[in-house]
Amino acid sequence: MGQIKLLVFDVDDTLVPRSMTSMLPSTKEILTECQKKGIKVLIATGRCWYFVSPQVFKDLPSDYYVTINGQCILDKNFNIIQSHRLTEDEMNQLVDASVENNVAIAFKFNNAMVTYNMYKEFVDVYNKGVERPDVLFDGSDTKDYHKKHDLA
Repeated sequence: MGQIKLLVFDVDDTLVPRSMTSMLPSTKEILTECQKKGIKVLIATGRCWYFVSPQVFKDLPSDYYVTINGQCILDKNFNIIQSHRLTEDEMNQLVDASVENNVAIAFKFNNAMVTYNMYKEFVDVYNKGVERPDVLFDGSDTKDYHKKHDLA
């Protein structure tokens, strides 16, 4: 077997134990040692990078980040290496279906998550009632945020 070149970790309940916002000191120490040996570390999450606890980035500057379940790949400086975006037609179909079926929906952009239907319900379920005005916006009135900003 060859030498290990890359370690991949999920954030929630893997690097960061449940109900904590940072990794255990022992985890940080082991991964830092791996990086010193030339092993790259990749953090993967289903969330956008801006919904991950900032302490994770302070504890372990990862070499790469895979976010939104693989939709967006970032380097250690949060520059997008690769992304898989929805087309405007696909977005419109999803919004129409969410409105018709009374389902909250939001889209993840490079700099924010924007709801296009049922903002309050989205915040209550997705973000457990915590508003994040720095990165979570209600765009349901105009539904045009995607025309001015790139999807993640």
